[in-house]
Amino acid sequence: MLRWRVRSRRAFVVPSISVSRHRRAPRRAHLPSILKGAAMGWLYMQSLGGHAGPRDYLDAQFTFENAEGRSRVLRSALLGDTYYAAVEQQRRNGGESAVFALVCLTDYNPRDVEGFVFGYKDMTEHMGPCESDCPEDMLDLLTPTDRPYAIAWRARCRGTLRRGAGRPHKNRHRHPDGLATASPLR
Repeated sequence: MLRWRVRSRRAFVVPSISVSRHRRAPRRAHLPSILKGAAMGWLYMQSLGGHAGPRDYLDAQFTFENAEGRSRVLRSALLGDTYYAAVEQQRRNGGESAVFALVCLTDYNPRDVEGFVFGYKDMTEHMGPCESDCPEDMLDLLTPTDRPYAIAWRARCRGTLRRGAGRPHKNRHRHPDGLATASPLR
């Protein structure tokens, strides 16, 4: 849906993008072709490049080696539309190593009208992501940090785990509007 706004006798189009449950990307098919890149920070592709699913694809994307060092996914989980990973990064020159959390919002639709079947938006714990359902075993792998956003994010994740009374995420039943309950709604 597009709205017209008039400012000083010139009209211009402002995209009015409705986003369901803040974790979804704007649907590319609803945007005019001139605004296809309007889903800021999201990377879309037309295939998973031979990988079995989104989790395998993202594991491969964040495991690499280059001139500066190497990066390796130690553990990962795809919970709903959110991918969590504990990533070890080791620099070549000093040999220093750190393990940090990586969070990706994902949008997987194999029947997309335009053929963009998979999209993701990646961020590290240092950016203070809103999603805070990171599994405890992954949090235990992370090395200590002095970054305030990462410290706050880790505390939020631990708080979520405490409030969940230790129940695994997969056993929680989710309502389409994001309401989590201990048993299915009837």
